[in-house]
Amino acid sequence: MTARGFIQDKLEIKFLILYLAARVIEPVPFDTLLDLTLCDDAIDYFDFSECLADLVKTEHLTLDEESGLYAITEKGRRNSEICETSLPYSVRLRCDKNLNACNRALRRKNQVKSSTEPRPNGTFTVSLSLDDDMGSVMDLRLAIPREEVVLAMDAIVDPVSLYEPIYSEGGDTVCVMDQVSDTKNTDERWTERIALKDAMKLLDPRERRILSLRFYEGKTQMEVSAEVGISQAQVSRLEKGAINTIRKHL
Repeated sequence: MTARGFIQDKLEIKFLILYLAARVIEPVPFDTLLDLTLCDDAIDYFDFSECLADLVKTEHLTLDEESGLYAITEKGRRNSEICETSLPYSVRLRCDKNLNACNRALRRKNQVKSSTEPRPNGTFTVSLSLDDDMGSVMDLRLAIPREEVVLAMDAIVDPVSLYEPIYSEGGDTVCVMDQVSDTKNTDERWTERIALKDAMKLLDPRERRILSLRFYEGKTQMEVSAEVGISQAQVSRLEKGAINTIRKHL
């Protein structure tokens, strides 16, 4: 782990994941938890994946295999409360800002719901509902032609101003616009992707397959060992060696 940020080791990454999981308003998928955790430059994808898997294994988090959603357990919540002060204040501040935006998006998604159901005559029944903290605000069902389905679905999207404030600290206000910038395709990100692609070429086919199964398909070392036909210890050794090779190249 290359310490370019404030997080210094994998234990602190676990503290950070628990801090986030305890504050997000509902279970979230891997990608959402990853985006929230990458608020510190010292954290990379591989360390995050390993720490997340460890937290599930130690029953600090649960993973619903069917939905792919992660949720914090009571054990995880207790340890999060004990360890949260171990995280640097600047990291917690950044996390709180990202959590604010994430939770707002989750609430909006839960308040506005829609579904479509085909009818025998070739039209569709579109169900639209809008809830708030007090209960149901609107519950509407429309029978419409196929070409109007997309327009009806778009009609229920709750518009939000890009200048709507979502966070304020010491006079500095963060707006929605600050949260929707393209942070995944910066020049630095493109350079890292190119470097990662070149680094992967240094690995042999078995090492590439192990990393693909572990970090892209989310399989455990036991599952990888069964698929590749080697022991879990060999998978662990090859995985660590491959990651070290990539990091040296990066």
